[in-house]
Amino acid sequence: HGNVKVDSPLTAFFAGRCRALQAADDEAAKAELALLERVLRAKEFVMRCVCTEEMTGIYEDSGSEDGSDDEDRGDGDEGDEVEAHANEAEADGSPMSEDDAEAASELLAQVAREVEQLSLEDLLAPAWLVLYGVGFFPSVARLNHSCAPNIGYDYLGNNARLALRTLAPVVAGEELHMSYIGETPDADVKVRRKKLGEYGFLCDCERCLREDSAATRKNERRLK
Repeated sequence: HGNVKVDSPLTAFFAGRCRALQAADDEAAKAELALLERVLRAKEFVMRCVCTEEMTGIYEDSGSEDGSDDEDRGDGDEGDEVEAHANEAEADGSPMSEDDAEAASELLAQVAREVEQLSLEDLLAPAWLVLYGVGFFPSVARLNHSCAPNIGYDYLGNNARLALRTLAPVVAGEELHMSYIGETPDADVKVRRKKLGEYGFLCDCERCLREDSAATRKNERRLK
């Protein structure tokens, strides 16, 4: 299996649907458009208040050195301040003080006012949460390990599909091997076996046996 990350389709969905409803310009379309706008405002409020960059997978540019980009965007650090108040209370196990609760409420109200002032175009611009998941690839999972693998794998274009590539010439009938610990051209046999410890076997691939033999011969020469 492998961890995969996929951009949310909701960004394109909401943009496309809102454009279609604006073009329709009838009462039913206006009602649906108003409903979608409410959803987008609620999403933007939550994103600003509780969603960190690590949660969303969306990392903003730091902006110019004088901070002008942050001023233009108008977001401020209200969400971080709300989270900071909550974290301080959680850290010592005590309920949030009256002053902190009042400050947090005011910050939330400020975020709500800012979000309410956004146009539909502003609401459509930010991306939705990145989707994370685990992909299972049964055929690849059955491949044995080798420290000199003849195939590697990639997630091309982050499309949740696994693509195999040959690392050496492969003839018909030859067994395919992949490396469980990534490509390790410079790691010696001891390092590789330590990394393979979690898999519960001692690697005896051609590369390991060759390096074992070389190490044995070197030790024998030292003993003579």
